Amino acid sequence: FNCRQVPSVSGFISCKWSGYVNEYDANVLHACSNGGYLNGVHSVHNNKKEDRRYKFKCCTPRSGYYHKNCKWTGWVNNWDKTFSYFAPTDYVIRGVSSIHNNKKEDRRFKFEVCQVAKL
Repeated sequence: FNCRQVPSVSGFISCKWSGYVNEYDANVLHACSNGGYLNGVHSVHNNKKEDRRYKFKCCTPRSGYYHKNCKWTGWVNNWDKTFSYFAPTDYVIRGVSSIHNNKKEDRRFKFEVCQVAKL
């Protein structure tokens, strides 16, 4: 994952890590709330399960911001392929969805992207 600055989001109040949001071989669905946006990802790998569990870091901007024009991407990667994803200009990543395939022992990802606007 890569990060870049979004001009409409200047500063933040706090950042907080989630707990693990999935079990091995299970789907991932996580979204930042209160105008928050994804700022970090942590995972642990289990060699026996050939999968990962994920934690996400959400940062909340100063009060008076909200999400608008939110939309989900399609799958941003194919099975057994590396990928790099950048949110569209002036958008932040608010949510993550992922599925795991036991035969391929791999994951595919979608992202919910939103613009952040002032009230």
